[in-house]
Amino acid sequence: MDSGMKDDRAVSSDGVDAIVAQTRAEWARRRPAQVRWAQWLMYAGAALAVVRQVTIWAGAERGPGDPSLLVGALLWGGVVAALWLVLAGCVGAGMSWARWVVSVLAVFTLVTTLSWLIWPVVAPTATDLLLTVPEILISVGVLVLMWVRPARDFFRTESPTG
Repeated sequence: MDSGMKDDRAVSSDGVDAIVAQTRAEWARRRPAQVRWAQWLMYAGAALAVVRQVTIWAGAERGPGDPSLLVGALLWGGVVAALWLVLAGCVGAGMSWARWVVSVLAVFTLVTTLSWLIWPVVAPTATDLLLTVPEILISVGVLVLMWVRPARDFFRTESPTG
């Protein structure tokens, strides 16, 4: 066999990349609007997690100038935001397990937020209440959007990512 000839069975990496990109593009077109909206709500939840932690830091008893509280608040807000972002990506990729994880976390958020409103350990501030409303709306919105028929059908089909 001549070293200058290509083996017909070999697939170039460019060809594989093109096939993967085309498959992902087709998958994205098939993603129902409800799943895309749920993803956008999860992105908003990520931003809200950071904002909430910074407002907690700003109203802390030791004072907003305590750098250790700021670092802790930003780390925790960052962890929660990262979780929202990773799960939003997995949901958009059609990973059924991610829908279940998001649903459990949304119910947990609803239960803890509502219990905090009903039985507050400390009196909520106006900022707390202002941030609680979008938190509840995001959780309810994600739950509803993830379980309507188009979303359920989307998660029943096999995703290109496995």
